Amino acid sequence: MVSHRLELCFHGYKLVPYYRITVLILEKRPVKLTADEQFLYEKNFNILEPREFVKLMTIAQWKNGNPGDKIIEKGKEATEIYIITEGKARASGEKENWFLIATGELLGTTAALLGQPYFFDAECIEKVKYVYFPLGPMRKLMDKNSSLRQKVLELENCDLATHLREIECLILQNKEGSSSSDISLF
Repeated sequence: MVSHRLELCFHGYKLVPYYRITVLILEKRPVKLTADEQFLYEKNFNILEPREFVKLMTIAQWKNGNPGDKIIEKGKEATEIYIITEGKARASGEKENWFLIATGELLGTTAALLGQPYFFDAECIEKVKYVYFPLGPMRKLMDKNSSLRQKVLELENCDLATHLREIECLILQNKEGSSSSDISLF
């Protein structure tokens, strides 16, 4: 009986190299993305390795919205980060000013990073396709992969810096008396 178990263990160890070879071959295969994923990768996530992006997309959820549908509700706990991939939406903040949300723009990152509720409403103004990333699974994924975490935080930092530049432009335009309704702020 003991010799039979030892024989099984010995044969099992012989399979380990074959398993590792199989894993290496699978990891070297080219990554295939859908058209929507390819757009998202090129527009927002091109600093990630394609395999890292595929891992991130395992937690992503796609949705469609119709005119008038809310994507984000002001005051609601920030539990997701959103990206519009098709169509147009608008955001309104404290003073009910509205701003167009550009395709490919990250939404909700500031509130999510600060652990605050969303500070604006985002609403579809035409048919919209968007993707969102739930924060809980996203944090778990980034906890397992420090390289992915660093790159995602870098993307969020770049997004925040872009918004600060846009706010600066908005302030300068308002000083000059021009309209601000076509500048994205969120």
